Amino acid sequence: MDSLYSLSDISSIVRQLPSKVTSIFQRGSYMVAGDKDGSLACWSLDKGNLRWEVALDPSVSDICSGGDFFIVAHGGRLTSVNMETGLSSWSTKLDGASDYVVCNGRSIWVTSSVYEVEIGDYTHCKITEVEKESGTIMSSHSLDSKAWALEIFGEGCMIGTGRPSPGAYLLDSDGDCRIIDMAPKLPVVKSILSPEGRISFMTSLGTAYEIDQSCKITNISDDVSCVGYLHNGDWIALSQKEYIDTLKIPQEDGQEYRSEIISAEEMTIITKCSNETNGIWKSQDDTVYWTRERDELTAVSGQDRYIILGFLSGKIFVLEKDVVSRRSTMGAFSMGNKSEMIERLRMLRIEKNG
Repeated sequence: MDSLYSLSDISSIVRQLPSKVTSIFQRGSYMVAGDKDGSLACWSLDKGNLRWEVALDPSVSDICSGGDFFIVAHGGRLTSVNMETGLSSWSTKLDGASDYVVCNGRSIWVTSSVYEVEIGDYTHCKITEVEKESGTIMSSHSLDSKAWALEIFGEGCMIGTGRPSPGAYLLDSDGDCRIIDMAPKLPVVKSILSPEGRISFMTSLGTAYEIDQSCKITNISDDVSCVGYLHNGDWIALSQKEYIDTLKIPQEDGQEYRSEIISAEEMTIITKCSNETNGIWKSQDDTVYWTRERDELTAVSGQDRYIILGFLSGKIFVLEKDVVSRRSTMGAFSMGNKSEMIERLRMLRIEKNG
């Protein structure tokens, strides 16, 4: 039987936010993460040290980058935060709660919505274009449904919506919004952007599909539970049975699991997200099974040399290919003596206040 590793044993960095991790973003040697209470923190991926930490209106819903700044969607606002200092250069109030944000060379796109308790649904759904340097609102477009996915697409963006008008929509640089006719008219629940600019959408009814830069459907599959890209760029869509078999974990009858596929340079993770998170880490040469007991995966990021996983407990784990491979060949750590404990902490780069 394959060895099962604790996630902390194969991670190069372990960090902590005060509450549930809601968004993770990485750029170069910077890792920034936010939680449901509005905490936003930035660490160095090279050394693991905390660079800065700020408090924003809860909760942090999404993060992207624009030049030397992180652009943070949180509460009912969009805020620009300096990468080096954590200081804010502008903060713009939105019409509703901010949801998703992306940035291209020209401007920032952010979606927002209002949840009406009386009717149990979202209203005042919008996508807003914001000027990158000043935070000035340049344009705003009403949507018939809440956006559950947002990705950069050329000089505009691609939006995935839920009911009552589900589907994939293209908003171009001229402000024209049109539905992608060839895409299934099904409620979108998430999107994944490939390094080549292809976009995959997952729907609530189990259909996954991929759209290329010419707006053509290049892949489509039904009865799917998770969709994404392998580290070689290949599209992958798995049914629940397929990923349960891949992870080699038991399944209770009728139990539905949320799942994720995350990739970076030379490595891919496939994981089940529940109160016990199980996953498989794969590179060209190695396969490692891991677990995180009594904790649910809530945010992910994969880019360059790193895959970063955030959890309901506020824990954040950073995985690097060489570190995972080395730790798995060394075997599980023994916590039997002080010198070994010190070495373990050094390898994990855990801060004194972590």
